[in-house]
Amino acid sequence: MANVDKPFGLRPVKHLNGLPWNGVTQKCYVPSTASVRLHIGDAVIRGGTADHTGTCPTVTVATMGDAAQVYGVITGFETDSSYPNQVYQSDDTSRYCYVCIDPDVIYQIQDDGSAVIGIAGVGLNANIVQDIASTSVTHPFLSGQAIIASTVAADASFQLVILNAAPLPNNDATIAHAIWEVLISQHQLRPFVATGGLLGS
Repeated sequence: MANVDKPFGLRPVKHLNGLPWNGVTQKCYVPSTASVRLHIGDAVIRGGTADHTGTCPTVTVATMGDAAQVYGVITGFETDSSYPNQVYQSDDTSRYCYVCIDPDVIYQIQDDGSAVIGIAGVGLNANIVQDIASTSVTHPFLSGQAIIASTVAADASFQLVILNAAPLPNNDATIAHAIWEVLISQHQLRPFVATGGLLGS
């Protein structure tokens, strides 16, 4: 039976110590100048500034590819009276979101089906791709980000490390569009990353 091709971005599930994800997030700000549509499950990067209070750092969608760091993953949006039923951030609008920034959180993410990762992919590295354009995501407004299955390799400059296939019903790791548990290895809050330097400097 084929895996369902339905990417959802990155979904926090547990900590490296084995405990379930505790739900702790940081409130962040997406300025209208970001000119991008963001969804729950999107990997983001710090924008280098903050909102008018100085307490909420700005974020925007993370660059995808080798050595591109990730600050965290959007897990929700603050209710906005201008968009009472909207669970994503529209282009050219400002919005507050909640981001899981713990570098020791393990996520689940689907592969894009461009190849079969298989069990041999466990322990290898992978990059993130926008598998479904952000303006086309409709299920229900979750991220369209996924793993690039065709480029999985032992390359420490890639953004993720594949820990194992997700122990989910009907998740077949031997065929395309499997769901994997991963750790963000290129994380902005890790003291040292594979490319060297504090926070990637």
